[in-house]
Amino acid sequence: LSSKPSTAHPLESFLTGTSSVYVEDMYNAWKKDPASVHVSWQSFFSSMEAGAPPGAAFTPPPSIRAGQSLAAAAVSSEPAHRPHELARGEGEERDILKVMQLVHAYESRGHNICDLDPLGIYEADLANDTPIDLEISNYGFTEADMEKEIQLTGIATKGFFAEDRARMKLKDIIARLRQVYASTIGFEFMHIWDHEQVNWIRDKIETVDAAKFTREERLRILDRLAWSDHFEAFLASKYSTVKRFG
Repeated sequence: LSSKPSTAHPLESFLTGTSSVYVEDMYNAWKKDPASVHVSWQSFFSSMEAGAPPGAAFTPPPSIRAGQSLAAAAVSSEPAHRPHELARGEGEERDILKVMQLVHAYESRGHNICDLDPLGIYEADLANDTPIDLEISNYGFTEADMEKEIQLTGIATKGFFAEDRARMKLKDIIARLRQVYASTIGFEFMHIWDHEQVNWIRDKIETVDAAKFTREERLRILDRLAWSDHFEAFLASKYSTVKRFG
């Protein structure tokens, strides 16, 4: 057998060793339920199962220019050499990608800038600096972009990128992100590997508007919080030598 490593077909460069685990997960999900993966994966796996030769299972859209070199595949940034509609469409796509990165940054690091001691009781030694990936300037946005309307869409994703979400102004997206992830409650869940669990959390907290509770509901929440705190204190005193979680 030849010791020379096999090279992926140019049109299937995504089938490399670095993404093999992800592709295998997508394939297993497709085998169980074809509708659980994106239509592009459905088409690819169906063609592959039908015995398509290397390079024939995946048919890229013209805009991707798959299989070409980076220099050939790069789209010129000069507006004079392309239609105005194409330039505008690509600009919107870039904005969507940048907003997706911003949302992911808040999901991952928003808890770093939360006000975790709003009453100043414990004088917590918390850092006051904001991570660079939470700054809008890190994504090329300025104050002049705040009125831009962004169509938030995603594939098999809940929360801000749920399929039924309407267009939102960039300033409203940022304000809601700060309200959800950088107020007095911190959420840290992006370390979870289960995509379904992550989407469940997103669906509960990444709502268009903040949840509104009646006085009775707020009192019940306070009662449950006080009950859990007292129960934890009881466990700490009753079983002081036993390891506990939570």
